[in-house]
Amino acid sequence: MPARVLSAVVGLRRTLPIVAQRTSRLILPAGFVAGRRYASVDAATSESEPVAAGNSRKPSTKALAKQLEYINDPWVLGKYIEDLLAKDKFDDALTTVELASKKLDAVVSWNHLIDYLLKQQQIRRAMATYNNMKKRAQFPNAQTFTIMFRGLAKSQHPKNAVTEAIKLFNQLKNDRRLQPNTIHLNAVLSVCARAYDIDQLFLVAGELEDLGLAPTTATYGVIFNGMRQYMWREFNNLDKETKQANIEKMIGRSKNIWVEVLEKWQSGKLKLDEPLVCSLGRLLLLSKGRKEKLQVLDLIEQTMNIPNMVKKRAKSSSANSQESSELDMVASPRCKGGLVQPGQNTLALILTTLLMGRQTGAAAAYWNLLVHDKKLVPDNDNWLRMIGVLKSSKSSAQAAQILDTLPASGIEVEARSFAIAMEACVRDNINPHVMTHATRILHTMQGRLAPALDMHTMRLYLRVALVSHAAFRGRASTGDEMGAKAAYGRQIATALAELWHPYIDLYNRYFKSVTTADASIGDKRATGTLYNHQKEVIALGRMMVGAFSKVIEEKMLPGNNNRDMIIASAKINKGVTVFFADRELREPKLNTKATAARKREEDARRTQKNEDEGGEEKKSVFDIDMPELDDTVNDGANHKAQLRQGADFVWNTRKMSAKNADEKQRTSGQREGTSDELVIDRWISPSIGQNELAKQEDTHNDAFIPIKPVAEDTDANASGPGDGANLSETDSNNENDKSLWATLMARRN
Repeated sequence: MPARVLSAVVGLRRTLPIVAQRTSRLILPAGFVAGRRYASVDAATSESEPVAAGNSRKPSTKALAKQLEYINDPWVLGKYIEDLLAKDKFDDALTTVELASKKLDAVVSWNHLIDYLLKQQQIRRAMATYNNMKKRAQFPNAQTFTIMFRGLAKSQHPKNAVTEAIKLFNQLKNDRRLQPNTIHLNAVLSVCARAYDIDQLFLVAGELEDLGLAPTTATYGVIFNGMRQYMWREFNNLDKETKQANIEKMIGRSKNIWVEVLEKWQSGKLKLDEPLVCSLGRLLLLSKGRKEKLQVLDLIEQTMNIPNMVKKRAKSSSANSQESSELDMVASPRCKGGLVQPGQNTLALILTTLLMGRQTGAAAAYWNLLVHDKKLVPDNDNWLRMIGVLKSSKSSAQAAQILDTLPASGIEVEARSFAIAMEACVRDNINPHVMTHATRILHTMQGRLAPALDMHTMRLYLRVALVSHAAFRGRASTGDEMGAKAAYGRQIATALAELWHPYIDLYNRYFKSVTTADASIGDKRATGTLYNHQKEVIALGRMMVGAFSKVIEEKMLPGNNNRDMIIASAKINKGVTVFFADRELREPKLNTKATAARKREEDARRTQKNEDEGGEEKKSVFDIDMPELDDTVNDGANHKAQLRQGADFVWNTRKMSAKNADEKQRTSGQREGTSDELVIDRWISPSIGQNELAKQEDTHNDAFIPIKPVAEDTDANASGPGDGANLSETDSNNENDKSLWATLMARRN
């Protein structure tokens, strides 16, 4: 192994050879010993390893020998053994190979047997078969060791696999007939990496030079992945300082190895690939500081010639900020090894780096460069990561745009994509256009997932309407408190109108169209899935009832606007009440005492009904008699419910002390306040008037980068919920002949 990898071994503890304890063996009866098929396998094998599936009967030697009379070719014998193993007839296959070994070269067939046992996770029995093979003068070839090393690398018992792999590797080195190759060594390194044995990994890697082997990209990739897995597992239980010191030491070793890789790459002795670059990049992400994590972008620029967008943005914003990177060896495009072609793994690494390095503003630039300029096709993970980055950066407009660019085919559009995008709107609640973006996401979801809409996304949409009141609070601070209050109420009412028809469709779908009997008779899983969907519907209904109550009880809308909203809220609330009436019977573990009491009441009711009516058909507790729910508002309906008097109107429930209020008033130049004054947090511009909206540039420091190929997002002139263009239509406090709710429902119809 070259000097840089050998230097990584220095300082590592040397593992002592494991001395196997020899157990005393009893002299067993001759019949018992003769009955054992594998003398080298102890009795504990069946306890720790699974038994090979197959025919437990003792195979007929005469029948198998008769079959071998027609097989005189090792290749034909190998195909015959493959067919037997495909039928899980391992005993027949083993006996056949043992008989054939007397007259044929059956190494290929022995390889099939060993491969079968390793796939069955039977390491000890595979090693016994290997020893049995050598006893019958069937010498293993290079393919035999390759099969054994690869099988041990996939073993579910990595500690035992390391011991066996090192023994085999030492046998291979001392074998005069065979010469170990790079494939063998990479497989042994994989075994050590899976067992988190970093010491043994570097010891094996250090023998590359002695064996005269040249490391490949796979060799370095296994080393980097092994180092990363070792840090994840072994450093978690250490204290913070010791853990960070060990991580920095391990990353320093990886950088030393990377210098060696670069030298070979630039001289044309090694051809880099994407897995190797990404393995080192994910290793660098374990660094402590953000600057160290952002070195991944330098690594990508170094190997793929993709410009570092973060540095570009920094140079454009301030010419004085010039920071040198530790990975400052930028490769020339004329490098003999050739540039690495970026793929989906690279895009995922870039997005993860931007998120961990808190440079999410460059995500759209990287996305446009790779996806649209370099024609990279993102996978499901890339789409979800990109939407997650936009959520972290509170980029609601870009999140709404990227959902419009989702391809119609080729990926599986998941409901959580829309939920993550809607969470971006919740985080971007100070943006005056956030309701436009949230409504756009809702409509996109309705077009892609209908009729099985994601109810969590719908709840988040309503939450956006409830928490996005920064612009209205700014309007109230200028003196127009009534107008701001009415505008806030219209925003909530508009969001409820957007959800009204989808809620009715979901309600009828899971409570009327599909029942527990229709789901699957006797299938508990299908019944449980349906019940979970019903709970999601009711959770959305409860939230809608709460939003209705906020608008009604706090008298946010002027005039007679409340009547139709009261009726709509009552319809939803009736279904919610019926659903929770017998919840203790459907979820007995929720409250054991309440469940016991409810069962006694139900038994008493059924007993009384049986006496009165002469019997009742037994009914499942999951069959709920939910009331009918239509989408009409009956003008002749008489709502008799008496609402409690609403409390004083509040934007939210947070208060601030008199000291903080006085300090805020002095800094903002506003009128004196009291300790009961509401918190107006974050930005509030005194210039926001009654019919004037804040511009989008006021809510974002970074420039808006559209996600191609969707056009630029609309400004304040765009129509839709949350836009200011239509606020003047209902800004007056005069009573209207037709309620706002009825007007909104007429628009939806």
